[in-house]
Amino acid sequence: FDFSRDSLEDLAKTLAGQVKKAREISDVREVMAFWKSSAWLTVLRRGPEGSRELNRLVEKILVLQRMVQPENGWYHGRPIIITRNSYSQGVFNGDLGVCTRDEDGKVKVYVESGSEIKKLQPNRLTDYAPAYFLTVHKSQGSEFEDVNLLLPKRDTPILTRELLYTAITRARSSFNLYGDLDLFAKGIQRETLRYTGLKELVRK
Repeated sequence: FDFSRDSLEDLAKTLAGQVKKAREISDVREVMAFWKSSAWLTVLRRGPEGSRELNRLVEKILVLQRMVQPENGWYHGRPIIITRNSYSQGVFNGDLGVCTRDEDGKVKVYVESGSEIKKLQPNRLTDYAPAYFLTVHKSQGSEFEDVNLLLPKRDTPILTRELLYTAITRARSSFNLYGDLDLFAKGIQRETLRYTGLKELVRK
């Protein structure tokens, strides 16, 4: 993966293409299962190869190519992640959900929280993000059949052994790596700062 603008756009187009398949599914649980069959994880949230920019790119492509007609930003098949606890609605940071259009033609959001699936009005949700791409940090607590990990273009202190372990263990069946193997190896050798700091204190 060369991290060029064209490559990132092609990746976003691939995810946008998945929405066409999700839109053919009407059952809520099946739509959720569809997005859990394969996940794209990123190390970074910001920057060209970060989850926030890639999610924006996917949704931009969906609108420009008229693959969806959003209703206040919402459309059938849209995967989301909750980004802050909402005790009043019973959903929590890291919960995954999907938007579907009911038989009455209205869009609703269904969020899987623990063993329950909560039905919510889209206009009541304020703390959420598209979930075509998730940071490894946000993916904690979730499992997917296949996981694709997009490494950053350059090394970063947050690329650690613990983060890579978290990414790999999100996968039930297969794990695919996109990026520089040398960077992956460097990350494996780096422990998180809190452990390194503790060791330094012990040495002293």
